[in-house]
Amino acid sequence: MIPFLFLGMFALGFVESLRGPLLPEIRAFFGISYGAFGTVLAISSAAFLLGSLTAGPTLRRVGARTTLRTANILIACGLLVIGFSHSVPLFAAGLLLLGFGGGFFDLSINGVAGRAFARNPGLMMNLLHLLFGVGATVGPIVAGTLLARDFRWDHIYRMAIVLPLLALIGTLSFRRAQGGDGEGSVLRDLRNALRDRRVQALSISLGCFVAVEHGITTWLANYLVSVRGFETAAAATRVAWFYGLFSASRLLLGALTDRIGLIRVVRISTVLAVAMLLVGGSGPRMAWLLSATGIPVAVLFPTIMAHISRTHRDTVELVMAVGFTAAGLVHLVSNIVVGLFHDWLGTQIGFLSISAFGVLGLIAHVAAGRLEARRDRVPTL
Repeated sequence: MIPFLFLGMFALGFVESLRGPLLPEIRAFFGISYGAFGTVLAISSAAFLLGSLTAGPTLRRVGARTTLRTANILIACGLLVIGFSHSVPLFAAGLLLLGFGGGFFDLSINGVAGRAFARNPGLMMNLLHLLFGVGATVGPIVAGTLLARDFRWDHIYRMAIVLPLLALIGTLSFRRAQGGDGEGSVLRDLRNALRDRRVQALSISLGCFVAVEHGITTWLANYLVSVRGFETAAAATRVAWFYGLFSASRLLLGALTDRIGLIRVVRISTVLAVAMLLVGGSGPRMAWLLSATGIPVAVLFPTIMAHISRTHRDTVELVMAVGFTAAGLVHLVSNIVVGLFHDWLGTQIGFLSISAFGVLGLIAHVAAGRLEARRDRVPTL
């Protein structure tokens, strides 16, 4: 099972990272505005939200094998539709399938890992998500190389179908479903998680950090091409550098998260990410910092996952479902907001508006920490 978890995260990272470097080509092909493109991306985020919400209870009821197999089929179908889309509605439909499958898969694989990595959750979650970063580093490099050789963006999406199919084959090694909780029990635990103020605050912070991570990778290449005059292939390389540093951070810093403390790591990393994003976007000489934001951004998501797996072991899948749903909702809003800011205030301000979600995430994370301290129900982190 463990090798499949790492293979699956690599495939998810590769597929998710294609959208950023291919954004200028996709916009040019369909001839749509930034605001319209942001709205199309919001459809994918909405689908991710729905996939995340349904995956937790599904994983609890039918187990990892069926849930992950379904997720990979959905991702493959989404890539297929995108790869053969020649109209905006069809492209949006492909993104909807891809988003739902991605949310279903991401929640499921984190839920399985949350139970599997009982010891050193900070280290193991960072190593698991390291493979996401490796896949996301390879994705823009492959996309940029193929674009330079006159491959079209839709051809690249078609080729990517092989990855979820390989991950689908990997699920054959899983034992039969480990689920079996009754529907009433699952719904009761889900309602309790939704009402828990600690879970609410932690979920909002998770959503904001996802908005920062995906916002940078989605809009960075466009910013470098439109504002800094980069060629598309060179901008894709900068996105690859982001993910390369992103992966190195999870490899090298993951082992330190349990020692430093999960809460402290998240807060320090958030402050660094926001500062680097603002400084890097302020002038051409500091643009290299935008790729370097991958270092602090990398540890945010897996560290919060480790936090959830440590403090909510009995209902980890359902708490993660709430967190992933909030992440999808905030990501949906962020796509629309950042896209509109690009249209209203220009590409530079639109790109820098991503930092606001980092600030909001930090505020929500501090609130979650205070609620946990007040309840005094968790070990010292």
